[in-house]
Amino acid sequence: MYGRRRRIGALVVLAMSRACSSASVVNYNITEGNESLLVSLGRFWRAEQAFEQYAPGVVEAVPGYAGGSYDQPIYKFHPGHSQVILIEYDPTKTSYEVLVNYAYRNMDPFDGTGQFCDRGRTYAPAIFYETEEEFEIAFDVLDEIVDMKNWTQEDIKAPILERPVFYKAEIEYQDYYSKNPSKYSSFNNACRRPQRLKQVWGLMEYSCYHDNDHACFFYDEDAMDMYLDDENITAINVNDGDAAFVNANGEVVAAESNMKEIGVTELLLVPNWTAMIIAILVPMVICIIILIGVRECRNHTKKTGEWKVEALKERQKTEEKRKIKEDVNIERQKLEQKLEQKLEYMFDQRIEQKFEEEERKQEEIYTEQQRVEKGSDKEGREEDEETRKREEESSIEQQKVEKSFDTEGGEC
Repeated sequence: MYGRRRRIGALVVLAMSRACSSASVVNYNITEGNESLLVSLGRFWRAEQAFEQYAPGVVEAVPGYAGGSYDQPIYKFHPGHSQVILIEYDPTKTSYEVLVNYAYRNMDPFDGTGQFCDRGRTYAPAIFYETEEEFEIAFDVLDEIVDMKNWTQEDIKAPILERPVFYKAEIEYQDYYSKNPSKYSSFNNACRRPQRLKQVWGLMEYSCYHDNDHACFFYDEDAMDMYLDDENITAINVNDGDAAFVNANGEVVAAESNMKEIGVTELLLVPNWTAMIIAILVPMVICIIILIGVRECRNHTKKTGEWKVEALKERQKTEEKRKIKEDVNIERQKLEQKLEQKLEYMFDQRIEQKFEEEERKQEEIYTEQQRVEKGSDKEGREEDEETRKREEESSIEQQKVEKSFDTEGGEC
């Protein structure tokens, strides 16, 4: 039910958008007669090797970007885009259905937030379709896988989406696995891509889809009966015992892969015999390293204990020096404060004495002025008294004279 609702929703989106846009490819030309498939399987150069070396009929696997609106994406800046693989294939040697099966076997369909050790939307898995026929094929393949594995549609986090515009990645990311085989193998193993794929799909199924001889797809009597019962098969052009696949025209044809003829052994970090020697020597070296490490650890522990004692003594000495220095600083501050207070007191006393001396002088001056003023008033009063006495005496004399005149006049 969930798968049917998702298929109906995708059909509605396809119907609404077909008239407005069509898938296109930027900076890459597909050879006339060939077709292409777009998938997102995590970091693009990790899946490139799987398709070019193991998937039948693949002409080229091209790393690039798709899904965003930014029209000049690069590896270090591709906002909104996912890292994808454009798979150019020969429809006479394989089909969209076969390659979608290979795409699923090269992803972790339960992880919708990235793939393996690569996290984020740009590494999220997805299958893309361009036509209604591809749309139906993609969902049919998914339904077959879910039924075969006894999974549920809700478990699958890799959506089936309409194919967006594809932008080819920079030249240094094309054929990365053949240009840098050592780095590629190291990165792939460090990311645990093969281990996770084996865990999800099982060792046998993983081997079937990562086998250059396609041993799981041999044409035999059982396969002949299966193909004869399939009404979509138009012809069988394969010999008994050959690996066979159904191409886009419904013809059963012999498997052809690794069309770029890049040897699988080129991806090994070292030759097989060297790997065997390393497999023997590495555990021995590890044991020796562990023994040396244990001895060094004991010596280090002993030295560490001695060092800790010395460090503790040194820290104690440093702490004592610090305390002594703090005490000296505190005493010096106290002395400075006392000296400052004493100087302030002496200064205040000196000022006060000067004020007192000045007041005393002022009082002496005032007293002298008062004394002078009092002396002047006394002399003035004495002069006034003498003047008054002289006036009184003169008045008395005058009265006496007048009196004598009056006496003399009476006598006359």
